[in-house]
Amino acid sequence: MLELIETEKDYVADLECIINGYLKEFENRKNNLPTQLKGKKNIVFGNIEEIYNFHKNVFLSRLESYSCQPLLVGEGFISNKDQFEMYAAYCRNKPDSEALRKEYIDLPFFKVHKFITVKSLS
Repeated sequence: MLELIETEKDYVADLECIINGYLKEFENRKNNLPTQLKGKKNIVFGNIEEIYNFHKNVFLSRLESYSCQPLLVGEGFISNKDQFEMYAAYCRNKPDSEALRKEYIDLPFFKVHKFITVKSLS
């Protein structure tokens, strides 16, 4: 249980880094983005904020509540099965995100800001 909880905490921290680093930088520079990237935030980042909010505000605390009752962990997944559907949207977007990244990888914007890739959630 401790390893599962620590892994979930690490996952939340990784998502937070992506949002506070890459995503915020992308938003802050929306007026200075290369034309090829303007209006494509949702393609580049998908629904990462939704995934982060769920894991930070719902799922992590659910796992922590089972720390002394590991046999109930399955309940945490089952009771949140509808929320896990958000990964379907993320996965549907992933090919478009990767294609965009590959197409524009040589833009100075990516090199200067080290936006080489958005960390995979899978």
